Amino acid sequence: MKITHLDPYDSRRASAYPEVGEQLDAIWKALAQLPALPPDTAAMLQRIRQVKTDYPKPPPDAGVLHSGAPT
Repeated sequence: MKITHLDPYDSRRASAYPEVGEQLDAIWKALAQLPALPPDTAAMLQRIRQVKTDYPKPPPDAGVLHSGAPT
């Protein structure tokens, strides 16, 4: 009997996926394009939009690092 060693796929697959935040952002952007959403989904989308309004992403040339420290 021949034994074949298989590399674990799970760690390689996990590291190949985009970060969860990027995945969620893409999903919510797609959902926002739909003509109608279930009420709980629409409410969650509104909450996400409100957070983005309250805390906007600075422009790329704002000169601030992610830590908030000036460059």
